[in-house]
Amino acid sequence: MATKTPKDAKAKKIACAKRAAPANSKLPEMVGSGEMAKFLDITPRRLGQLVSEGVLRKEGRGKFPLTFNVKAFIDFKVQGEVSKLAPNSADKLAQRREQALVRKMAREDRELITIDEAMEALEDVTGEFLTSMSTLPAQITRDLDERRRIEKICDGERSRLVGSFLKTTKALQQGSGASEAKSEDDAG
Repeated sequence: MATKTPKDAKAKKIACAKRAAPANSKLPEMVGSGEMAKFLDITPRRLGQLVSEGVLRKEGRGKFPLTFNVKAFIDFKVQGEVSKLAPNSADKLAQRREQALVRKMAREDRELITIDEAMEALEDVTGEFLTSMSTLPAQITRDLDERRRIEKICDGERSRLVGSFLKTTKALQQGSGASEAKSEDDAG
């Protein structure tokens, strides 16, 4: 029994290809359904589905315009691949729901707070701090001249801090961080 060599198999394929499509032959304008399905590498049933969906065109009884349908099939396949890559509205909705869930979980874990909560906390701390500074001169000395001197120093610091706190508040409300407001203070 003789074994086939790779050369024999290759020669057989070339011979089959030559019989199927001679070099000087033109492609037929119309083909039957079996040939069309074979040419597109799909089943006859799928061919019928594509005709029903309006992707492919059939002219007459079982006759298909070859070049038109090949182009239409390629366009159909390309459009299918492009639509797979582009996010659709359902994907965008799912993504937004996921983002909302992540934010909700972060709030529940106290990793995230609203701007209103942050502003309220900043106002409370600022008010407490400035009030505390007002009581310092009386706590430091009973000497009225010395107390006035300390009050003057504290008033200057209080004014500076109020300006800094206002810049920080404004930065937070605009969506920039408190560190950005601080760097503006350092630069100015």
